[in-house]
This record gives sequence, C-alpha cells and structure tokens, in this order.
Amino acid sequence: MHTRLPIPTVATLLLAFAPVLPAQQTPPDNDARTDEEVIVLEEFQVRSTTDSDNYIATDTIGVRTAARLTETPYSIQSLTSEFINDFMLYELADQLNFVAGGFPGASDTGANNGKAIRGFNPVVLRDGFSEASPPHNSLIDRVEIIRGPASALFGQAEPGGIVNYVSKRPVRRPKYLVRGSYAPNYNSQSLTLTASGPLLPGKLFYLSNFSYNYTENPLDYFYRRGRVFALALTYYLTPRTLLTLALEKQPEHSNQGAAVLLYQQRIGGTNYLTGRAPGGLEHFNAQGPYNHLKRDFECVNLLIEHRFSPNLIIRANLQTYDKQFDQVNYRLDTAYINETALTYNVEPRAQDQDSDAKHVGFDMNWRKQIGGVWHSFLLVGDYHLSKVDESIYAQPGDRSLTRINPHNPIWLPLDPYNITQVYQRTRRKTESYGLLLSHRAFFFRNRLITMASLRHDKVRRPYYNFYQNVGASRIYPQSGTQDGIYAHWQSTGELPEGIPTSGFSVASRKTLDEKDEATTFSVGANLKLFGDALVFYANYGTGFTISNTYDQGNGNFMPNITSRGVEIGFKGSFLGDRFIYTLSAYNIKKKGVPVTNDLWNSSIGANPDIPQFLGDGIDRSKGFDGEIKWKPSSGLTLTVGGAYMEPTTYSRAITPMTDRMINIPRVNAYATTVYNFKNGVLKGLGLGGSITHQGDRLVGRVSGSRLRMAEPSTILAGCFASYAWKKGKWQNSLRLNVTNLFDKEYWSSISYLAKGREASLTYTLSY
Repeated sequence: MHTRLPIPTVATLLLAFAPVLPAQQTPPDNDARTDEEVIVLEEFQVRSTTDSDNYIATDTIGVRTAARLTETPYSIQSLTSEFINDFMLYELADQLNFVAGGFPGASDTGANNGKAIRGFNPVVLRDGFSEASPPHNSLIDRVEIIRGPASALFGQAEPGGIVNYVSKRPVRRPKYLVRGSYAPNYNSQSLTLTASGPLLPGKLFYLSNFSYNYTENPLDYFYRRGRVFALALTYYLTPRTLLTLALEKQPEHSNQGAAVLLYQQRIGGTNYLTGRAPGGLEHFNAQGPYNHLKRDFECVNLLIEHRFSPNLIIRANLQTYDKQFDQVNYRLDTAYINETALTYNVEPRAQDQDSDAKHVGFDMNWRKQIGGVWHSFLLVGDYHLSKVDESIYAQPGDRSLTRINPHNPIWLPLDPYNITQVYQRTRRKTESYGLLLSHRAFFFRNRLITMASLRHDKVRRPYYNFYQNVGASRIYPQSGTQDGIYAHWQSTGELPEGIPTSGFSVASRKTLDEKDEATTFSVGANLKLFGDALVFYANYGTGFTISNTYDQGNGNFMPNITSRGVEIGFKGSFLGDRFIYTLSAYNIKKKGVPVTNDLWNSSIGANPDIPQFLGDGIDRSKGFDGEIKWKPSSGLTLTVGGAYMEPTTYSRAITPMTDRMINIPRVNAYATTVYNFKNGVLKGLGLGGSITHQGDRLVGRVSGSRLRMAEPSTILAGCFASYAWKKGKWQNSLRLNVTNLFDKEYWSSISYLAKGREASLTYTLSY
C-alpha cells in the first residue's frame, strides 16, 4: 500500500483568502526584470500575456528552453489561457478543434481517447512530464503543440506531435480570483478559487488553488465530478537560486459510459455489424448506472533553478506522482441483435489499479560566443521509474443467459469482489534513462539559426507478473491487460500471496523482463528572409515508441516502433507581433507497427515458426497545415487555421492491405473572431464567435463480422458575449457562452453521442 501524500487542503483554502497578511506588498524584482510578474528564470520562461484579450503568444519552450516562435525550426502552436477561458476549451478534445491538423477524439472521459495530431495519438505532457496530474484549466497558463517527431527532445513519443501544458507559477504581486459557472443543459457546474502573491517580501511567493467541476452528457447515467487542491511555493534561496515546491491533489468520481450499440444483421448466413442501433437508443448507456470510476491523482514537484553566470544556468526537477484507480462496472457486447432486439454477454467486473512514478530531470543551458557567433548548448538528463499494480475481478457468464433488453434494461447492483470466477493480477514496471545534447547557433546577426539534437534512451521494458485464478466450474480465457496473453499460460498449481483461495482451483503465471534502447536525432534551421516577417524553416527528425505488444507465437516482445519525418515551411511575425503565421508541409512515416499474422490463431499457441504478429505495418501521414493570428486593432483579434492530410496505413502481411487510418479525418479547419470594446458607452463589452470543421473519417473496415463504416464531416459553431467592469481594485466580468450553437448531432471517435447545444454563464471576480 502506498502512503498518501500529505497535501494540506485546509491550508490551501486559507492561503486563498489571506489578503490581510502584512507580507502582502509588492516586493522588489530580484532579477531586475520589470516586464514580467511570473517567478521563473528567463531561460525557461514563456511570457505570460498581460492583456485580458490577448490570444497571441510569441514565445515558446517547445525546444526545452525559451525562444521566439520565429527562431525555432518547428511548427509550434500556442493556445493562451485567455483564449482557452473565453471559448471554454477546458478539455484537450475541445482544444484540438482549434489546432491545425488536430482531431479531438472523445471528450468528458478524462483520458486521451482517440485524439490525434497529424494522424497520430500525441503524447500529453505537463511541464515536460508524461506522468503528472491532469492539466486542469485553472492551473494552466498555456498549451503548446509541437508538431512532428520530437523524441530527440522529449524521449519516446508518437511522430505526429506533443502537447505540453505549461503550468501557472507564483507571481510577485497579489492576485486573487473567484470564478463560478453554470450550464443547465447538462447540469455543468464549476467553481475556482485562486490566490497568488508574496508571503515574505522579495523572498517567498505562493500560488494556491481550489476548483470543483461537475458535468453530465447525453448518455444515460453519465456524470463526472472532480476537485482540485493545489499549492505552489517559490523561494529565493539566493538572488540567483530559486526553489519551487508544487503540491497537487485531484480526486475524481464518475459514472462513465460505453459506446453506442451497433446494429447486427444476418446477411447471407453471416452476422455483420452494419451501423448504429435503431433510433431511440442514442442515449442508451451499455454500462448502466453502476459504472463507478474513482481516480485520485497526487503529485509533488520540486524545481531548483540556479544561475551561475549570465550565460550558464541549471535546473533540477524532482517529481513523485501517484494515481489510485478503482472501477466497478458492467461490460457487455455492443452488438444489438436484430432478431431478438437484445444484447448479450453482460459481465460484472471490477478493476483496482495503483500507479506511482518518480522522475528526476536535469537541464543545463550554456551560451557562449565563439568567433563572433553565439552558440547555445543544452544538456538534459532524465531518469524515470513507474510502477503499476493492477487487479481485475470478473464474473463471466453464459452468453445465452447473460442478456439484456436495451429498451427496458434492468440493472442490479452487484459486488464482483464476492462473486468472482476470474481474478487476475498484473504488475509492471518501467525504468528509463535519457540523455540529450542540443545545440543552436546564430549566424549573420541571427539571420540564420541552426539547431541539432541527439538523444539516447535506455528503457527497461515493463516486466509483467500475471496471476489468474479460474473457478473450478469454468475455464475462461481472460486476456492480459496490455499484450493479449491468454490463459494457456503454464499452470503452476500455486496461489501467490494475497490472492483469494475460496472457490478457485487454477493459477497461471507469466513473467517477462527485457531491456531496449534507442538513439534519435533532429536537425533544423531558420533563415530570416525578411527579418521576423518572413522566415523559412525546415527540420528532419526521428522518433521511437517502445512496443509493449507480446507475441504469443515466438514468446518475445515486438521490437521498437520507429518513425521519421521531414517538414518545411514559412513562419513570421510582424506589425509589432500583432500578426503571426505558420505554413508548413510535412511527410511522416511510422514503421514496425504490429500486424496480426493471418496464419496464426489462438489454438496454435506458442510456436516460434508462426509468430502472432508481423512487424511490417506502416502508418504514414503527409499533408499541409497552417495558422494565422492577427490583431488588427487593440480590440479585435482574428484567428484561422486548418490542415489537409493523407493518413494511410499499409501492411505487407500475407493479405496486403492499404487503407485510410481509422478515425483520422483528412481535413480540419477553424476560425475565431473576438472584439472587445475599449472606449465609449460599450466599454467592457466583448463579443466572440468560432467555427470548426472536422472532415469525414473511417470508423471501421470490412472484416468477417462487420461492414465498412464511416462518419460524415462535422461543422460546429460557438459564440460568447461578456461584460467587464471595475469597482475599486476589483475586476468583475460576466460571460455567456454557447457551444454547439446549432445543436449538431454527432459522434465522438469512440462512438459516444457528443453534447448538443450548451449555454453557460460564468462570473469572475479578480484583484
């Protein structure tokens, strides 16, 4: 059992309302900067916007150090907190609708289901960490999307890109915020309390946050409720040394949903899935009212930053993360049987998962002028250790008996822990080391900027201990949670410690432990053809993903999945950074994707001559994307972006196949316009509108049990109206948002019925 982290909830709330402390006064700037309130050393800093309606970010940490967007050889897009709050883009799914080449996948799940950038599922980071507390909107300053293979900078990752959430930091001057919102359509509610500022003048600063969120969606019984407790303290140990301690706790409870039922018809003597179930079942939740899911995230982060000289800075980052995951639910087939109007194979199931991770990171940035040319060197070392302990309890039954009528379902609360026929325990551990060396050079008065990065990663592959007990009356081939190892594992006849013995007769065990490593690189350049207004850039990079797919035929893990990509384009910033743009063309290839061997089936079992998988699958995406952000006046902001791509998957297996990637549209586009009245009788009024487009997508290929299925394109519109006024030192604002303005009915990538029109009213009080 893991010790829960001692995060002081009461102290957090007290700090949130401590304006009377005598230490609450404006301190002097220890590093002599007057244009920035956020406490962070500038080499690792992205500038926080100061205008309440500023959607344009010109800086990035997408190359692991702070840089202007026009001086990086990558396509990087930033969504500021102002933009996110105005359009209520609180989920990654909402944000990806406003990313060129992005696909939102499913929303409201709290997971990375079906999301994509340039055709591939992105790695989601929080301040560079892959295992961290969820990026709640009240804690996030901005979202950065780094497109293309980025393993050379961040380690193993899919080649489409990376999403990095940049957290808010304590500020120098007192700030307080209370925000509440309500949307009656889906009973959505939220409350945020935030306070930040100095505790000891010039020495100690804090940021505290409490948030509460609740929402429902069109699925029957669905709800999601979460809370956030956060506290960050930054201390100037010396004028050149910063210590930042951040504590977070995010408990969440929900009743999740299942994909909509699929219509099964008998055609020519064969049952085929042909589409969605008939009308009236759009809101049917195939997991019923007892799909209880609890997630509890806790995270402690210690950041140490020190400047040795004006050109040499280091930082060390230590983080520990813990997640408790408990779920009790029904599982059942999603096929709606035409002849009986029933669905079969209802299975009570419980899952307990305890995950913890520890991460140590070290960054050193050194700048040196050599022969009149400035050079910037970045040395990064990473160590990551994660452990997962998971137990699954299940009560499988006879398909002819465990059936349910979706038109009149009867759900019974069951306790799978007490009626278990199947028990399975999985333990896995991942240990990785990474070393990165990156170099940037600035030639011809910064007209030509080159960048090269080389990284080596060593990964101890997850080792698995699988335990399975099967009731004496039934042998059930329960599959492994990660790699599909079935119950033909060698029976040992012994029960591991901690496994219930009552009613069980068989235990199976499989233990594997392997190591792997990979070297990746990236090179790129920026050529300023007309200052920052017109910059040509290009990059080439490689990537890798550790495969956790186990081959039951040859008894080995599949090798690394590798990738490479090339990108060229133009970017620029002019009119005093009020107009920025990026236009790019790219070609990405992912190789070594596991493909099922047509000659293998589960009855063959272990056979080194007949592998279960062939590693010859190739996924490729090539296309164009771009974005423009323009602020033609102090009150008006326009954004527009879009992409066209060809997402293709190819296999040279015994039955060759070339087709579109599943759930990846070829086209996406978006546009927004916002106007804030700065003067006159309408001063304080803000109006905004948005429109997004996702092209059609393939959701299912022809097989022996289903016909080809596709989803049509989706166009969604939204708008908001806000009014802000000031009373004394306190700023007030009231905002009305309407999402899915025309109440468009559409389906997510995991066949959830998405939300219809939703109107939300938000009040904010800030100091």
